[in-house]
Amino acid sequence: MNKNPKLHFQRFEMKYQLPLALADRLVPALLLHMKFDQNAQLQNNEMYYEVRSIYFDSIDFRAYHEKIDGFEKRKKLRIRIYGNDDERLFFEIKRKHGQVVKKDRLIVDSGDFTEIISGNFEKFHFANDELEVIEEFVFEKKYFNMRPNTLVAYKRRALVGTNEDKLRITFDYDIQATSLGYVDFAKKTRPILKDMLIMEVKFNNVLPNWVHDIIQKYGLKADSYSKYCAGVEASYPQFV
Repeated sequence: MNKNPKLHFQRFEMKYQLPLALADRLVPALLLHMKFDQNAQLQNNEMYYEVRSIYFDSIDFRAYHEKIDGFEKRKKLRIRIYGNDDERLFFEIKRKHGQVVKKDRLIVDSGDFTEIISGNFEKFHFANDELEVIEEFVFEKKYFNMRPNTLVAYKRRALVGTNEDKLRITFDYDIQATSLGYVDFAKKTRPILKDMLIMEVKFNNVLPNWVHDIIQKYGLKADSYSKYCAGVEASYPQFV
């Protein structure tokens, strides 16, 4: 199995929905204190990487409604790939409590996915904390009868703090989605957020003053936009 360098995350997250043109003005200001994420690549004169996430939900869209109904504590199950790397698959359990996000992430070989998701994971010799993530993912999926139901794809420009390595600011754009009935990262998607993007500010403990200054200078207002919920609404209008 692949080595998992970072299994658990806990941080604060704030989201902002912005016009694309405003982001082009923000990035140079942020780069005075930040740098591009090491995974970003220069493509079409932009530094970004691609993300494709498959979300699991119940037949009655339990996870979707927990978000829409404003549940303070909620949880999402998803699997994810980055760029063109379809050999590494990320199992993720994302928990939200207010602005605090906890994420458990496990990287597995894509070829092992079917056996792992069916509960046949003993032979893979996971470490104890890795096994806990897989067991919870599989249990939640079975208990709530969850299935892969929405693929969300987008491009991400990610910045990390030059002196604050726990600070990340990401710009997700060209956000697209489609419905699913099974795992298919290659399925064709369609745009769900045109001429806008989602900026996320992710940090531990205290947000640096210079970030506050930039937020105030550009009049940014926090937003609760959910890429998953927007994907569901675009893909299943008859159900939601």
